[in-house]
Amino acid sequence: MNQPKNNALQNSRVSSLDHYKKSYKDSVEFPEKFWGEISERINWVEPWDSVSNYNFRKGEISWFSGGKL
Repeated sequence: MNQPKNNALQNSRVSSLDHYKKSYKDSVEFPEKFWGEISERINWVEPWDSVSNYNFRKGEISWFSGGKL
């Protein structure tokens, strides 16, 4: 497998394949916590009330309800 060049790694939020695998695992196992932390990188005009609301039976999902950018 090709490795990214050093400057790509320095500018990345993912420092290694192991870091990527852990982040992916966290995103699947603890999505509310994971995406809530990721959303802190954004300057919200109004903060969100919940990370996600979904009903897979109806095919409905919303992200960061109540938040305004």
